Amino acid sequence: MPCAIRLCVSYDQGAVTPTDIPRIVDYAGQKRRPNHSLKDLCMPTAAPSTASDLDNGYEDDWRSPQKSAADGGGPRAFRDALGQFATGVCVITALGPDGPIGLTANSFSSVSLEPPLVLWSVGLETPSATIFARSQRFGISLLSADQEDVALHFARSGVDKFQDDLTIAENGLPFVKNAAARFDCETRFVYPGGDHDIIVGEVIRFSGGDTSHLVFHRGRFLSL
Repeated sequence: MPCAIRLCVSYDQGAVTPTDIPRIVDYAGQKRRPNHSLKDLCMPTAAPSTASDLDNGYEDDWRSPQKSAADGGGPRAFRDALGQFATGVCVITALGPDGPIGLTANSFSSVSLEPPLVLWSVGLETPSATIFARSQRFGISLLSADQEDVALHFARSGVDKFQDDLTIAENGLPFVKNAAARFDCETRFVYPGGDHDIIVGEVIRFSGGDTSHLVFHRGRFLSL
């Protein structure tokens, strides 16, 4: 799912070194890694054959993400519909060639308990997207209810996000202090997802307590 927060920016860019992280490359005839294909991501579903198949009480409300705003659809309306789904807010961190990088995202999700896998997605236009996709390790800090300022801090561009006393280094990887939960992850797969990369990591260790969480819903921060 795309980042609804549109705050995903990083303070750092630089050259990257390729790694052995398995990657399903995008669709334009590029070489794929063996034993991987897009069918690993999802099974195709058939489109409804008749208009009556869409008769679920929303006959006049169906819109297309691709149609113009004049038709009631389009990317903006699509984002607004996605924004109806409340999410947590987290700060994703990694180590780049020139130091730590970090951004705010709400695309975090659990995947599997055995093995313990989680995922998040980063926009391809994000300055640090390539660094995150090729990093062998990343950290996730789920923000607590009183950390809206931290979310906004890591959403800014053109600033040294690690200058303030907001993070603590764990084995060289920065995490947000007093976060509701923290996950230390090793990257396992990177999948193409339209205008995002989907990064799947295995949780090596974690910490978390019983505390209120920061929530993002319909363009606003809330607490839960």
